[in-house]
Amino acid sequence: MKPRTQFIFATHNANIPVLGDAENVCACEYSDGKIQIVGGGVDAPLVQQHIISVMEGGREAFERRREVYGSWLSKNLIPSCLLSIQKKPQMRLLIF
Repeated sequence: MKPRTQFIFATHNANIPVLGDAENVCACEYSDGKIQIVGGGVDAPLVQQHIISVMEGGREAFERRREVYGSWLSKNLIPSCLLSIQKKPQMRLLIF
């Protein structure tokens, strides 16, 4: 479906572009009557900065979640059947 169909999402949920491996993410900011747009794939460092700052709540919140999830994994609190599930929504363009 991905090669023939374009999907456009507007979201504040980082799972959608990150786990969906979005080919193009557009971060839009409105200030002083102007719109600034930064775009690129999820592997682009500037796009990653916007995902962390806007969608993840900042670097500190992102790092804290990483620590919490890591402790869950080390304590085997997540059933192994859930760890093997791989979901990859198909999308080509994401606007947040």
